[in-house]
Amino acid sequence: MKLPWLRLYTEARTDLKLRRLSNDEFRVWFNLLCYAAERGDGGVILFEEVTPCNAMKHPVTPCNNDHLHLLSIECADGDTDLLDRTLHSLVALHIIEYDDSEIAFIHFQERQYDKPSDYPSAVKERVQRHRAARKDTTDATSNTMKRDETPKNAEIRIDKIRIDNNIAHFANAKNAQDDSSSQMPNSHEPIPFAPKRKPDEFWDTYVQLLNHGPSISKRLAWVKAFSEMKQMGATIEDVRKRFENYRLWYPNKPPPSPSALAGQWEDCMRPPTSLVAQKSPKYEDLTYEEQLEHNRLRAQEQRNRSEEKRRLLREAGFLTAHD
Repeated sequence: MKLPWLRLYTEARTDLKLRRLSNDEFRVWFNLLCYAAERGDGGVILFEEVTPCNAMKHPVTPCNNDHLHLLSIECADGDTDLLDRTLHSLVALHIIEYDDSEIAFIHFQERQYDKPSDYPSAVKERVQRHRAARKDTTDATSNTMKRDETPKNAEIRIDKIRIDNNIAHFANAKNAQDDSSSQMPNSHEPIPFAPKRKPDEFWDTYVQLLNHGPSISKRLAWVKAFSEMKQMGATIEDVRKRFENYRLWYPNKPPPSPSALAGQWEDCMRPPTSLVAQKSPKYEDLTYEEQLEHNRLRAQEQRNRSEEKRRLLREAGFLTAHD
């Protein structure tokens, strides 16, 4: 019997993105990759189709997200915290795209497809059909908490609906003002505009840092990211400082989105202290010896950061001197 398989390239051993994962996160990445290949949806894992093997018996930590809960049984031995941490790391490294309904490996199709149904156009059409069906069965206009929805997700969903309604209200009011001006040029009656959103210092600060706001499709991701930062006790100064540290760590990348910054929050606590993060030629353009030196410096930098974290934990009393 022919067993399912996928292509695994030897560069995974030295890939700089994967080297930033811890050992347990690397294992979960590999399990997710295998599981995505098993599903046969072109590197896309749809949460509502996740059904763990009945033969697997693992102690599972509590989780409000049932789909994440089930997926952790398949790919993280039931550890939902490890799975959630790994997903955020992979999003920050631009390896996957992740939302409430699915996980998608960004470059899966470029490396894995070998039959017509796996080509990007076919997969895109299949995923669009799934999303359309899911949208038809979801009441997107309800401002009340749904039956099986957690309070946190309900708050995020209601914020998104409120923002969308304000945009629609503003557009309708502006059209009404234009029509009124053309029909009644002498009228000075004020046009009722939509109320402004509740001020959010994190949102306003990030708009200043990027010089632009999010697109409509990214607003929910911004709300989630700011919620995570607030749960970690972040301040506005922390956001500004770690935003600049992120730019120093990754000089060849665009400015980080709130989701990317939240995923690298601990890593960006301090600016880089070695040549690893300085601007340099592309890794592929380096000689073999230069690549070895580059990898050595990066590994040393990661060890230094790990030791610094352990020192801070010892000073806070979370670790003993022997840990």
